[in-house]
Amino acid sequence: MAFKHFCDLPIDTFAGNTVILDVDGTLLADGASLLDSRTKETLSKLSNIADVYLCSNAESSDRLHALVAGTRAKVTTSPYKKPDPRVLMQVAHTPATCVVIGDKHLTDELLAINCGIRFLKVARIRGEKERIFVRLAYLLDAVFGKIVCSLARLLSRI
Repeated sequence: MAFKHFCDLPIDTFAGNTVILDVDGTLLADGASLLDSRTKETLSKLSNIADVYLCSNAESSDRLHALVAGTRAKVTTSPYKKPDPRVLMQVAHTPATCVVIGDKHLTDELLAINCGIRFLKVARIRGEKERIFVRLAYLLDAVFGKIVCSLARLLSRI
């Protein structure tokens, strides 16, 4: 089940946990640079009760640092991309108390599977003028994402 939006999550349930939070599609539309006030407030509340790390496959970390300004959230910086588990090398986490929150199966959920941690899917935030590459990535995720993740879960148990 996907929650309607990041802001609809029961934030208190993440108290004391490590939260790996996807950015594009989860907190804001792909490529956007400003959080709306409700999302910023929710991020701030969450980062006050949990160890929150923003994680994005986008090239620039400057945008991520701007997004976490005024909150206790941190930014993951890694040469690796989701779903590679090395993305989280700098994040001290225990699988039992860690969760990945994101909007894509093929990056966010696979990262969680590869790291042995929980995944919580939220509905995607769409931009007004999404690039064709972004639309294609979401189409592939919608068509193949659940199948690939199911296979990954099976293979991880073998």
